[in-house]
Amino acid sequence: PVLGVLTILEHLGMATDVMFAGSSHSCSELITDQRVTAWECLPLVSPWLSGILSKLGFAGVVLTVSVFGAYLPQLMRLWSLVVIPFLLAIFSLVTLWATVNWYICLP
Repeated sequence: PVLGVLTILEHLGMATDVMFAGSSHSCSELITDQRVTAWECLPLVSPWLSGILSKLGFAGVVLTVSVFGAYLPQLMRLWSLVVIPFLLAIFSLVTLWATVNWYICLP
């Protein structure tokens, strides 16, 4: 019974992650401009990060972080110490893809 309850709680935690990614898509157009102007205030990373956020949108950033930060590490059974460098590497690849305009089969 204890493991069953813990399993249900784990699935509910992942379900809330999916619901946040889905609900962020519905308000992405309103939030993206506000997030871009907020990131433009930072002196060192403003051109880089605001450009990525404007291309991916708020929903794209949330989807990238939720898939590659929550689902893929559990699917690959990565250790907790490996997840953060893995997430940084994947986010760097997505950033490179967004800045260089490697639109392969995407609008």
